[in-house]
Amino acid sequence: MQSSCLYTGIFLHEFAVSLLQACQALMANVFEDLLCMCQRVSDPKSRFVHLVDRVPDWGDEIFEREVGAISAAFPFFEDAVQRSFEHFVRSFFRRSDRVREVRNMSAFEFVQAFTQVSSRCSFVREASFFDMSLVDQRGVLMDLIRAVFRASIDDHVMLADCGGSPVDPEVGPSDSISNVCLGEEG
Repeated sequence: MQSSCLYTGIFLHEFAVSLLQACQALMANVFEDLLCMCQRVSDPKSRFVHLVDRVPDWGDEIFEREVGAISAAFPFFEDAVQRSFEHFVRSFFRRSDRVREVRNMSAFEFVQAFTQVSSRCSFVREASFFDMSLVDQRGVLMDLIRAVFRASIDDHVMLADCGGSPVDPEVGPSDSISNVCLGEEG
């Protein structure tokens, strides 16, 4: 896999790559430490899955502690979350006039959502994430970050009124799906 293919979309920007690095540390802080703790019991894999299943029930104090640890290690963390989310929203809607307002996602909201989304990821649940190459880990992390951002749109984005028409004004009745380019030239 070429690096130009790996870092696409929001991850072409330095702030999003910084967020990616912070998320890698967050995965180690939360899930790898949890996996290491489970190694001391008779059936570590099933115990690990049981504890991962309980992530949605964690109290705010656990997420606050994780935010503190990540923010101490990565002082840019909150800024990286906010800038990455805003850029994701602008890219997601493709037209700046469709987005009226983007409410910042706090570091706490991101860590909580990221941890919960990660707890449902098969690579985490099977503990294979930590055996992956760095490139593969980053690919999984990018997908998880995008999933968190997509799930957060309803709570953080206010769209401009589109005049009651769900049809994009740039697409006319004479346009057909056969005329749509899927990103390939030619």
